[in-house]
Amino acid sequence: MFSSSSTDPSKRGKPNFWQRLVEPVATITDAAERRQARLVSSILLTLGLAASTGPAPQMYVLHDPLTALILVGMTLGFGIGYLFSRTELYRLAVPLLVATLASWPAMNIALLKNYNPSGLLTTFIFDVLLIVLCSTLASFRTTIFLSATNFLVILLLPILIPAIQVRDIIVPLSFNGAMSALILVLTQHRNLMEKDRLLEVSQAKEQLQVELIERKRAEEQLVYTALHDPLTDLPNRLLFMDRLRHAMERAKRHKDHKYAVLFLDLDRFKVVNDSLGHNIGDQLLIESASRLMACLRTEDTVARLGAMSSSSCWKMFKTPQTPYALQSACKMIWPCRMIWKVIGLMCL
Repeated sequence: MFSSSSTDPSKRGKPNFWQRLVEPVATITDAAERRQARLVSSILLTLGLAASTGPAPQMYVLHDPLTALILVGMTLGFGIGYLFSRTELYRLAVPLLVATLASWPAMNIALLKNYNPSGLLTTFIFDVLLIVLCSTLASFRTTIFLSATNFLVILLLPILIPAIQVRDIIVPLSFNGAMSALILVLTQHRNLMEKDRLLEVSQAKEQLQVELIERKRAEEQLVYTALHDPLTDLPNRLLFMDRLRHAMERAKRHKDHKYAVLFLDLDRFKVVNDSLGHNIGDQLLIESASRLMACLRTEDTVARLGAMSSSSCWKMFKTPQTPYALQSACKMIWPCRMIWKVIGLMCL
């Protein structure tokens, strides 16, 4: 009754009558604040309805006008607090709720003067209810302060009111002390459980973020591997054809855009593989890729289109003017004709 499964109206069905009575104003947008305001409204409305049923029986059945008057005052206090709880000033309803509940024992002792142990016990049951509500709505320190104050007030009653004997407060004092201690223990246990739950949620969130980062990194690595040659780390045929298609489409849209495609082959590469082994051939491919990449600009692309070692076909396309492409071809051929040193072997 005091909570709802969702704070988003779009995710709930049509609210019932009780939910409409305790629903906070729309200007309170934070989910935690709306939940707190709803709880305060529910408590005040429940206590107000309960207190409103008391004055008539007390007046006309029990013929106790003072108790009826006290209950009328408490009903008014709960009603005013309920009105505050339905506005942005819902925080003011909490101290008004505390003051209204605390007025019952004070007025009962001051006006009704029922000083026997059973009467005092009944009176101070409201203090226990007050501590319970404080443990729900206020902080743990506030609950401790209220419990200690309540215990001290009962202890000082024989001094403040001489008509109350020490033996009259033994039962109320024992009851309130035991109930206050139990409430404090349960409140502390609830707070520790809440901290543990928040810690678990935080750890799960961090673990999820780590997993998401690792998954994203793995996906990026898979995409990179799918578009690059595993031996030379050059773009493969798929990536090369995609970039070539973009260059061709751009040339269609912009007539001044020029590009060039160059085909390179390593002569007698099969002889290297057959005579020196595939490991030396792989090193030769890696060194060739490194020398070709050193001749290019960042906007140029060199790709390996052949197999890993038995076939070494290279293509390159460029986006600048054609004369620059011819100069780049000469620049790439010259390093490839130089002497190679691969794992201590000299290759021509």
